[in-house]
Amino acid sequence: GEGAVDVDEEEALGVLHALEKAVGVGAASGGGGEGGGGDVEGDIDDSDDEELPEDPEAMAALDAQLGQMMRARLETQTANKERREQQLHFKLRVLDLIDVLCGRSLATPPLLLLPHPLLRLFCEFAASPAHRVLSDRIGGLLR
Repeated sequence: GEGAVDVDEEEALGVLHALEKAVGVGAASGGGGEGGGGDVEGDIDDSDDEELPEDPEAMAALDAQLGQMMRARLETQTANKERREQQLHFKLRVLDLIDVLCGRSLATPPLLLLPHPLLRLFCEFAASPAHRVLSDRIGGLLR
């Protein structure tokens, strides 16, 4: 929930910072681009002539920063995906254990307390397509 929003805000701030830094590199050497008035075409031609040697460096710096940010984001997404898969496999193993315990002929008191939490989890997971496997497995246990 909130963690994803924080990550998105941090990424947006990182992109903004990288862009400001890259623009700052070009603006420091090329002069102000928002100058006043005069001949617009003349201003564009003059700034193009002055900034051409600096643009490849500024673009290379921006490209490197954006590449680094994209790699970091990809690593974060991969780590989050692996974490979700590990959680899913753990939950499935727990459900397998519960299934084995329910399959035994002995009805122990802790097993009598399981239907209510399982039903609550079933309702929670049934709404999410990503948790369909879990909801199916829980539904099988409740039957």
